[in-house]
Amino acid sequence: MRKMLLMLAGGVLSGQIYVYDSDGRRVLLPSPEEKRERRVVENGPNGKVSEETIERKDANGNKLPAEKVRIVERKGESGETIVESTTYRSDLNGKMTAAERQVQTTQQQGRQTLTTTVVEQSTVNGGFTEVERRKSEAIAAGKNTKTNRSTYVRDANGNFVEAVREFVELSPDGKGLKEVTREYRNAPTGKMELSGQRVKLDMVNPDGTSTSEISIYGVAAPGRTAGGELKLREQQLVTVRPGSENTKVESISIRRPDLADSKLGAYQKVGEKVSPKEKP
Repeated sequence: MRKMLLMLAGGVLSGQIYVYDSDGRRVLLPSPEEKRERRVVENGPNGKVSEETIERKDANGNKLPAEKVRIVERKGESGETIVESTTYRSDLNGKMTAAERQVQTTQQQGRQTLTTTVVEQSTVNGGFTEVERRKSEAIAAGKNTKTNRSTYVRDANGNFVEAVREFVELSPDGKGLKEVTREYRNAPTGKMELSGQRVKLDMVNPDGTSTSEISIYGVAAPGRTAGGELKLREQQLVTVRPGSENTKVESISIRRPDLADSKLGAYQKVGEKVSPKEKP
């Protein structure tokens, strides 16, 4: 049986997941469970404060340590939106202690949206230390959007250096929407070098289903050495359709190029997720 971590719509699947074995049989895959509940504890002139509790179980049904996230949303002096999220995790004694904090600041300047995120982790003395920075600049022009994103981490000397850079272009394509993402990573040379590309085409069909075809390119295709040129490594086809009893069914099929001639074969269905429909 093929065992893999399925990715749909950019996120890890959760819920009732099925995989297909080599004989095409549909098999339920044990998977982690997650339950989230959020409530607003304060909403006034100083902003909105929410608390989210998270309960998880592993694939074997064992209960994992609980988490709580406290989210504070407010406006800054210059009109920017500031969202501070602090994650608390329970220790061996069940005591909730702060483990991570993220502060996201978003500022709108005409067609331009600037977002900065600071990620901090707790230290042994009870404080926080900054471990990551993210910067994003999005420019909208009609139905087209161009976004530049960069992630910075500390190097061996403790200085922040750019580790990942992404350029994302979103534009109409026929009756669908096309998203092209080019990723650059910090190479041993110290320069940002192209590491991959992802092209996603989203379509909504007349019968109420939706499809996403995702083409993934890398600097080296399977079985080939890296030469700087992007090569198609995999194509994914994600289909979402209504299920029974107010559920939705997400299925994923994949195909990869043949090592001999680089031609793509037919899609092969590898997994499926059944989950409740999202509330409007």
